[in-house]
Amino acid sequence: MSRSTPQRYGHWDSRSPGNHPHDGSCGPYIKARILLVSASAFTPFIRSACEFLGADSSCVGVQADLILSPWPGLIDQCRQGEAGHSEIQLSEQPLRVIDARLTPIFQKDRMHSGSIIVLRDITVRVLAERELQSANCRLQAQLIEISRLQEAVREQAIHDAITGLFNRRYLEETFHRKLAAAKRRDAPLAVILLDVDHFNTINDTFGHQAGDRTLQEPAALPGSSTREGDIACRYGGDEFVLVLPDTTLAEPANEAEALRTECSSLDQEGLPRFTISLGVACSPDHGEEGGQILLVADRALYRAKMDGRNRVHAGKN
Repeated sequence: MSRSTPQRYGHWDSRSPGNHPHDGSCGPYIKARILLVSASAFTPFIRSACEFLGADSSCVGVQADLILSPWPGLIDQCRQGEAGHSEIQLSEQPLRVIDARLTPIFQKDRMHSGSIIVLRDITVRVLAERELQSANCRLQAQLIEISRLQEAVREQAIHDAITGLFNRRYLEETFHRKLAAAKRRDAPLAVILLDVDHFNTINDTFGHQAGDRTLQEPAALPGSSTREGDIACRYGGDEFVLVLPDTTLAEPANEAEALRTECSSLDQEGLPRFTISLGVACSPDHGEEGGQILLVADRALYRAKMDGRNRVHAGKN
C-alpha cells in the first residue's frame, strides 16, 4: 500500500467473554485489540468487538472519527504515533468506563505505520474505587466530628457552666506551669482571691437563679482588664481566683481595689446590690509553691471578711 493511499483500520482481534485475572472483577470481560493500518475507516471485525464499542456491523466502513468519538484525543494519538494510556468514561447512567492503551507501530525506517489499541472494561473496578473513596470521605467526616466532640468535651471539662470562666480543675492543671515559667524568668506572679459577700443570704432569699446571676456579675468584671496569659477561674462556690503573671504585689492590690469599687456600684435589676472581699498574694514574696501563695491569698481574704467585708487585704499579717 502506498503512503498516499487513504489509511484504514485493517485488523481487529478480540477475545471472547470471560474473567480477566487482573481487573479485580468477576463479571464478563471483553478485551479487544485494534491494529491501526490507516486512519479513515474500519474493515470487518467480529461481533464481540462491535459489542464492546456499543455498535453493530453497520459501523464497518464508517469514518473512524465517528466510531471512536466517545474517546476524545484517541484519534489524534493514533495519527501522531504517541504511546498513551487513559481511562475514558463512556456513560454515567449506567456507568461504563474503559481503559485505553495505545502502542504505536513503526516501520524499519521509523515511519509510523499504525497503532495497537487495547481496550478493557474497568467499570467494576471504578465502581469499587468510588465506593472506597466515598467510604473514606465518610470516615474523614466521622473523624472530624469525633475531634469536634472531643474538643467540646474538653471545653466543658475545664470551664464553669454558670460563669463561663475556667474552673478549679483547669487552675490546678495550669497554675504550677505558670509558676514554673515565672521562676525560670525570675519574674513575679500575683494571685487575687475574691469572694461574694453574704452570698448564701442572696441565694436563700432570692433563689438559686438570682444566685447564679450574682455570680455572673463579678465573673464578667475582670474581662476588660485581664491580659493575654492571665487566668480567671471560679475556684468554687462564690470564690474566684485571678492569676496574673509578671505582676508585683502593688499592681494586683490596685486592680483588686478597682474590682471591689466597680462591683459595689453594679445595679442588678430586681436584685439587691452586693459587694466582694478580696485577698492578694504574690510570688516569690509569699512563697514559690502554688499552695503557699493561695494560702496567703486565702488568709488575706479572711482578714478582709473579718474586718467588715467589702475590702481588699494583701499579703501576710
